[in-house]
Amino acid sequence: LSAELFNKYVESKLKQGHEVKVMKMNEMNFNPILEHGYKTIQPLEPDLISFQENLKWSDHSAIFYHIWWGEAPAKFKGLIERTILPGYAFNFRKNGTMETLLNNRTMRVFATMNAPTFFAPFLPDKKFMKYVFKMGAGIKLKFSYFGKSEKLSSNEISNIINKVQNTI
Repeated sequence: LSAELFNKYVESKLKQGHEVKVMKMNEMNFNPILEHGYKTIQPLEPDLISFQENLKWSDHSAIFYHIWWGEAPAKFKGLIERTILPGYAFNFRKNGTMETLLNNRTMRVFATMNAPTFFAPFLPDKKFMKYVFKMGAGIKLKFSYFGKSEKLSSNEISNIINKVQNTI
């Protein structure tokens, strides 16, 4: 369902005249492990550089994924750990706080899951995403969760697609 929602979202944004840049996690090639923390920044692979460039270029981003065991996919978390870095997304201040560097941007997270949506407020992925993107980088977030994704009727899927296509 996530892939279908992604495709319909991109299609609708192009029809609305938006410029869209697409990156698909399953096509990206990079090591998802932040090997040395922030003490030694490991060189970024080309796909990670492209992700950073696209995030900086955009005023609005959309992310689509399926939640497994209450979490975003591991490769996605690796992408975030490798790209949302000091000097790019934030700087550490001497007083211990963070200066955000990707301000005045928005992001919409669309997540499907097999569990009912009443679990969504308690999921670790939401806390992780808010901490990284909002508090860490200055990007304002909104979330849309779609539960019981494997048991939805075709009518329910059509309603969700319409909702996603009409969402910023």
